[in-house]
Amino acid sequence: MPARSLRKSLEWVTTFGREIKRRYKIGLVRQFVYQQYLALKYRIPVDYYYKYRFYLHASKEVSVGYMYREQIISILGFVNRTLAEADTHTLNDKRLFFRQCQKNNIDTVPILAEFADGKSNISAQDLNEVDSRGGLFSKPAFGVCGQGTSRWLEMTPGTYEGKNGRALTGRELIDHLSRLSEDGPPLILQKCIFNHPEIAALSGGALSTLRIVTCRTPSGEIENLLSVFRMATGESCTDNFAQGGIASPIDPETGLAGNACAWDPRNSLEPIDAHPDTGHSINGFKIPFWQESLDLAIKTHRTFDDIPFVGWDIAVTETGPLVLEGNPVWGVELVQIVHNSPILHTEFGAYLRHYMENAMQMRAPVIPPEGSRISQ
Repeated sequence: MPARSLRKSLEWVTTFGREIKRRYKIGLVRQFVYQQYLALKYRIPVDYYYKYRFYLHASKEVSVGYMYREQIISILGFVNRTLAEADTHTLNDKRLFFRQCQKNNIDTVPILAEFADGKSNISAQDLNEVDSRGGLFSKPAFGVCGQGTSRWLEMTPGTYEGKNGRALTGRELIDHLSRLSEDGPPLILQKCIFNHPEIAALSGGALSTLRIVTCRTPSGEIENLLSVFRMATGESCTDNFAQGGIASPIDPETGLAGNACAWDPRNSLEPIDAHPDTGHSINGFKIPFWQESLDLAIKTHRTFDDIPFVGWDIAVTETGPLVLEGNPVWGVELVQIVHNSPILHTEFGAYLRHYMENAMQMRAPVIPPEGSRISQ
């Protein structure tokens, strides 16, 4: 057994094992041995024993059909680079994605300003003329998982306060974001948008969004594969699942949410049927504008020519859904933990095999016929 796998198993058993033993009568040694079995036979990282709740299943073969973070990054990365390089480039850059939405009349959040290499494309006067009573939101143009985001609350007209409590004028905010872009990635600035009033009862204050995964089928049709409702908790300014948010599955036919769960196994030993901050019931909650949200995800995917799979982040506001961004490599952990089922047992498995075969054929070396010449 590799030393690293043994060490990680011990760490996870130490962290979660006693609670699992207390609730489910599964001994610490048994938990440890099962993790090593999965690691040796299926090369499954040991932490997924708790993340995917394999301890709830008697059969050791239940793990077949699940995918893992490193796998999805590698496989979708290969498929996207081979079959949809231009689409992937557009989706990875929020500035290009916004322009594509504009071109195709897709409902999205406008970009007020861009910051790159220490420069901006907005003046202090133009920023002061923006109706920013709801606040502003900055984030990296290439950011993922809610990293590098900041919310700027308008304290008085033309004055903004960030998470450190310091007040900045419009000019100072522009200079601040410009400096950040000089040493880091490009940034964009947008107006804050707000949850639909019904969804606001299921949020700690930040925007709560839908993750809708769509697929281009081999016949060229765009269809919904899996959908998840993500909810922000605490004082976080994002609803990111890996950073403390919770999420629930959505019935695609009815738009009803199920019981929620958390990424941290310690917070998902029991289903979460009410929001931890507001106490509002989650199970059975009807997503407002559900069909419109599905239609928006499918419509947006159709504006791209080649990419097979996209995880869309969609906000539902009082007036309807807005697409925030599309993720060419999306969180397979999120959809499998929330739906508590292996993704390869859905239609995704067959579609993924189809596109993997296509990508491998395109990458295969061309062998010239016998007797032919190759120019040097």
